[in-house]
Amino acid sequence: GFGTRLRSSVKDVPKAMAPVFGKPFLEHLLVMLKQKGISRFVFCIGYLGNIIEDHFKDGKKWGVSIQYSRETFPLKSGGALKNAEHLLDDVFFLINGDVCRVVDYKELFEYHQKSNALITISVKKIDGAHACSKLILEKGHVTAFESGHSDYSDAGVFVVNKKLLC
Repeated sequence: GFGTRLRSSVKDVPKAMAPVFGKPFLEHLLVMLKQKGISRFVFCIGYLGNIIEDHFKDGKKWGVSIQYSRETFPLKSGGALKNAEHLLDDVFFLINGDVCRVVDYKELFEYHQKSNALITISVKKIDGAHACSKLILEKGHVTAFESGHSDYSDAGVFVVNKKLLC
């Protein structure tokens, strides 16, 4: 995204590169994910994406592998993912680059594998309903994903089967 809500505080960098304790937020996220055993990344980059690519390059500095899927015009989330399809494994984590959630990635991945779902969405309970993506849950399954108020929001961490992109 264009980071419009952060624009007054973070100028000339994409929101994922906002400085946090002297380093870009995305760097903190990458280091945390590496500690969780994730070592291969595909960054979907658009607006000011060259800043991300210039900083991380191929990822060797952090002991990971990074490939890039570049947008030539805004594709939104689904379009960016479809654009990156040729770089993705058959089953992969989809993680928002501007949020950090404490998630048991191994447990989430194993749950996904057992469920035979096309996508597993990590959700978080929200104290007090507020405007966000509204998740309608029935027996632990998301049955609707709408705009509105809800007690639950997606946590920005998903496990996705590449078949979903067909």
